[in-house]
Amino acid sequence: PIGRRLKVLYLPHPPQLRDPWLRDVRGFLDGRHELRMYDERLPLNTQLQGVEIVVDQGGVHSTREIADQALSVELWQILGSGFDQFDLEYWRQKKIPVANTPGQFSAPSLAECALMFMLMLARRWHEAQVSLRQRRFHSPLGYELEGRRLLLIGFGGSARALAARALAFEMRISAVDIREIPETEKREFRLEAVGKPEDIDDLIPECDYLSLHLHLSENTRHIIDARRLRLMKPGACLVNVARGALVDEQALYT
Repeated sequence: PIGRRLKVLYLPHPPQLRDPWLRDVRGFLDGRHELRMYDERLPLNTQLQGVEIVVDQGGVHSTREIADQALSVELWQILGSGFDQFDLEYWRQKKIPVANTPGQFSAPSLAECALMFMLMLARRWHEAQVSLRQRRFHSPLGYELEGRRLLLIGFGGSARALAARALAFEMRISAVDIREIPETEKREFRLEAVGKPEDIDDLIPECDYLSLHLHLSENTRHIIDARRLRLMKPGACLVNVARGALVDEQALYT
């Protein structure tokens, strides 16, 4: 029933990494539900007895042994966007419902980081810092983001948040997504071009900035490989605030 008091088990990060997430979880759950902290030193069966919700920070702490004891769990809630470190198929076999938190958990932070990287690249930040320390002026000369073409691969929460910020810089935005991007989003973000995964090769050569916003899976691993890196025009920049393995790093180095 709506409003019932639930038994919640929280699988946290190590102590040095727990805040602010633990503080936020406690602030929301304390007083409303019974919150327990997972302790790897205690028996699993007693810790999971009667637990209805498991909150897993990042989806990296769950083991099959924990799932085997989750006999009363009605929801396994991952605080994070991806499943690449989570054995989702095993949880499906155990018929335990799993949810993640794409977008609202990290979209603004990822978008701001991506925009920061774009500005640093445009202004050649590292070279500029050397010039500043050596008291050299007007070197290097950067450029503005205004009018530059931004291609977003994946158009979920973080990509939409970046598109909103890029609009403030008057960038020209295109997007690729596995879903059909609705007309409302095309108008809101003034998308000049939209496509599906099979259109990536046609859109990459036109972009000045290529920004990745994808989960990591067998279908997306090395989605940016040597061939697609060669499709990028000279001077174009690659920004990845998602998973590292989306890019073939060896191809990137060479």
